[in-house]
Amino acid sequence: MEQQQQQQQPQFSFEEYKKNKQKEREQKELKEFKERMIGKSFKELGLKEQNWLYQNHRLVYENLITDRSYQVPKFI
Repeated sequence: MEQQQQQQQPQFSFEEYKKNKQKEREQKELKEFKERMIGKSFKELGLKEQNWLYQNHRLVYENLITDRSYQVPKFI
């Protein structure tokens, strides 16, 4: 009985643990990166932010370059 309980618990290797932690960290960084962009106009965005919007949210990027008063919406 005791052996069955031990076998049912998932075993993670150190490599899997490190990969999971890295993935969590990257997701957190992306979320914070997006949050920093919200409410900024094209002039307020850095080049890295502009490039990210161009690659991932083309419509938002197009709105930013055509309407200088447009700000990054909360949905990105």
